Amino acid sequence: MEKLNVPSEAASKVLRYFEEHKVKRKFPDDIPEHIREVLIEMVEYRMKEEDADAEDTIDDQTFVAKMEDLIHAEKFYDWLTESFTPLVVESEEEPEEEQPGLPQTIITPTARPRLTPLDKKSMEVREFFSDHQMNPDNLDIIPEKVEKILKERIKDIKRDENPNFRLTQKQYTVFLTDLLKKGDFESWVMQTFPLPVDMEQEVFTVRKIVPEEEIKIPDWVDAVAFEALNRFEQDKFRALLRDHLAPLTDLVEHEEVIGRLSKRFFELIAIGLPHRTNTTLARIIISRETDGLTTPSRIVSDEDYAKILAQMVKEYKHTRIEPCEAVGVVAAQSIGEPGTQMTMRTFHYAGVAEINVTLGLPRLIEIMDARKEPSTPTMTIFLREGYSTDRDKARQVSWQIEAAPLQEFGDITTDMANMQIVVHINKAVCDKRKISVRDILEIGPKKIRERRHYRDFDYETNESEGLLVFLPKDRGSYQNLFQLKEHVRNVIVQGIDDIERVVVRKESGEYILYTEGSNLKDVFAIRGVDTTRTRTNNINEISQVLGVEAARNAIINEALATLSEQGIMVDVRHIMLVSDMMCMEGEVKQIGRHGIAGEKESVLSRAAFEVTVNHLLDAAVAHESDILCGVTENVIVGQPIQLGTGDVKLVVKQKV
Repeated sequence: MEKLNVPSEAASKVLRYFEEHKVKRKFPDDIPEHIREVLIEMVEYRMKEEDADAEDTIDDQTFVAKMEDLIHAEKFYDWLTESFTPLVVESEEEPEEEQPGLPQTIITPTARPRLTPLDKKSMEVREFFSDHQMNPDNLDIIPEKVEKILKERIKDIKRDENPNFRLTQKQYTVFLTDLLKKGDFESWVMQTFPLPVDMEQEVFTVRKIVPEEEIKIPDWVDAVAFEALNRFEQDKFRALLRDHLAPLTDLVEHEEVIGRLSKRFFELIAIGLPHRTNTTLARIIISRETDGLTTPSRIVSDEDYAKILAQMVKEYKHTRIEPCEAVGVVAAQSIGEPGTQMTMRTFHYAGVAEINVTLGLPRLIEIMDARKEPSTPTMTIFLREGYSTDRDKARQVSWQIEAAPLQEFGDITTDMANMQIVVHINKAVCDKRKISVRDILEIGPKKIRERRHYRDFDYETNESEGLLVFLPKDRGSYQNLFQLKEHVRNVIVQGIDDIERVVVRKESGEYILYTEGSNLKDVFAIRGVDTTRTRTNNINEISQVLGVEAARNAIINEALATLSEQGIMVDVRHIMLVSDMMCMEGEVKQIGRHGIAGEKESVLSRAAFEVTVNHLLDAAVAHESDILCGVTENVIVGQPIQLGTGDVKLVVKQKV
């Protein structure tokens, strides 16, 4: 049986609280959260004492019922004394063996978001196998507790096929050995013992950024308290150290400050909030401690810190989605309803002269439809240090990006007598735009053939005089001559073909380039461009160049920018859900019938969106069936959807 982990101070607080607040007829609803959590911990422990097979955790309703029973039987205070007094006495008799680690002045460890019995078992199994490399010959190293959980799960799996199945030790060994020989053991554990989605994401976030061998625990951290944490909590502690290594190193010489921070880090880990929340609060606390070296009033007291953590837990619980919540429907209405208030205006100057960008409803439709090419592609190009503050260098970068046709570099004349087109290159223009005459003479004819796909001509060059003469192969056709002239005038000899214009603008002390047209890959190759900040509104191009994760972020940023420009505030989590759906298969897919809606498994759901007859006809020909597990199809047939309260089914457990 697991040991009860209620600190002495927490036990004494419970006793003091109920001495001051007498309970007579009803269990109070307004007791502090940390008192309630300690009581729940004790009830769970006492239930386990009476019945080893009792649930590991209980819900609030069961807890209140237990308390009410004790109050009505007038045994509540006897139960309190019997349960908590030994903990306080034991601590007073042996103060040197006070339990290490987690916070005793604030919320107890049980105040963290509560896990179901299956979640706890999953964590135990997964943590063991993440620490131990398994093979068919070392199955005997599996602890008895983990082995019991594995056997229970294997029984459940086998009894789905055969209700009378009985698992023997040999069958258990053969089952695991086969998985290990096939190399499927790790994936089987991950699928069979899942964690809640938010915890799965948290494990990924923390362990991705903190390789264990890189972060060594410094001497000022309480080693005993650190060892008392489970493996995942140790990783979260390492993550905090890594995020704040530099400011913490500066405080090492101040023993009192660094000791207080170490204690508060353990308290922060104990309440079980996400890593990003932890690291944000840690940054603020470290900053206040640093300021406190010169201004002591800036230091956060223990009492204030306890209040901060209590409020964080309260806010965190309020922001969590209820189980079975129809998040897709909520996201759809949260984006769709404000979308009806958006204007239809398509173009806006966005503060940059003559650079048009699509905004409003047309832009939102482009994003959700995952258009291959936006109607007004544009880029915002940031420059590196040394270029961003020098106007001349910024202008040179813009010349390398902006598409410049041959006609801008000299005079183009048509010699009809000799049936040829003569280009006189202006050397002064070439010097100004930092390009040589030789480059123009080479690039012009080459690009007409490769980019403009016109090959019915010959050409002659004279570099010393800056002459480029084009001769049509059919010397008797004026039509060919004029057609060739059009190609010669418009061939791009400097810059990137897809970018028609570049505007240089100074903002916040640096020069930024705004373009009309987009070509992310070629712009990244230009010297002086800051590739970490440069962005485009062409989401499909981002996906091809930078990958689907970058495209997902672009969808979120573009949608938020479009909505906020209209004064519409939508919670980012709704847009994140939509962007996740669009990108979850490794490519950007539109919401409509050619993407997500058209690829749903449900026939009725596909038919309800667009081209109803086609979907129903195709499904009938293919003999498809609909299992009615989504929202749309259940509404169509007139039965409750399998979300929210419709997802809950009552089952009576018969005692045999």
